[in-house]
Amino acid sequence: MLADSNEVMRCKYILAILHASLYIVKRITKKELTLAPQLEVVSEENTGQVDYAIKALEELICITEEKLYQVVI
Repeated sequence: MLADSNEVMRCKYILAILHASLYIVKRITKKELTLAPQLEVVSEENTGQVDYAIKALEELICITEEKLYQVVI
């Protein structure tokens, strides 16, 4: 249960950063961008589900996967 709870918190943290970043880029570029979480990507080279994708119209411009990174203090 703790691992699931940590994953949910990590997802919320990442999503907040992506939304803020997307808002800034939209204001600067004046382009319509959308954030698509849990998107199934199908192409000639690769196929699979990604955690987050940023799209301009129907073109993918960014794909990201969340990773657990533990910092040793």
